Amino acid sequence: NDAPHPLGFFLPGLATRARDSGLLDFRTGSYKCKRRSSRLWQQWRWAALAAGAWLGLEVLFNIGSGFYFLQRAEQIRQDNFATYQELRPEDTRVVDIRHNLTRFLRAADAGSSQAVFLDWINKLSFVSGQPVGKDVELMKIEFNESGRRLSLDVQAGSFDQLNLYLDALKVKGLQASMETGSQDSRGVLARLILKG
Repeated sequence: NDAPHPLGFFLPGLATRARDSGLLDFRTGSYKCKRRSSRLWQQWRWAALAAGAWLGLEVLFNIGSGFYFLQRAEQIRQDNFATYQELRPEDTRVVDIRHNLTRFLRAADAGSSQAVFLDWINKLSFVSGQPVGKDVELMKIEFNESGRRLSLDVQAGSFDQLNLYLDALKVKGLQASMETGSQDSRGVLARLILKG
């Protein structure tokens, strides 16, 4: 019987449809051969373990450093508070130690500047009361607190009298110098600078 088999008609169509649709690739996905990937893991396993260990140590070090510096900051804060209480025992309400201490130091510095100013004025008045200061007339006095210097605008009969006056101020322990000086019909007008 030479009659064609009915499957002969369907098989070429199935084969064509299977070829046109996505074929199954046994080299990818869950069908991939595990032997090759495990070989790659064995090659890089120690490097990955070393990187993981280093990362773990880094995290532990950072956590430990954070705890250490927190404790150190708290210790410094307590030491500062104890020092502040020694300096200002009358101050019972402390909100911001840094602000209070800065204000206290500024007040102390202002007091120191005032003491320096009064000391210089005392020495200046002593020299001005001496015979060497009789011919030197003080016109203007300016005190620069930040630079700790005293500027004097004076009038004298001559430069020689001014030089004697400056020498007398130096004897009293002041750094005295002439910044500017000019002579006219009234005498010598000069600006003197005093420093401690």
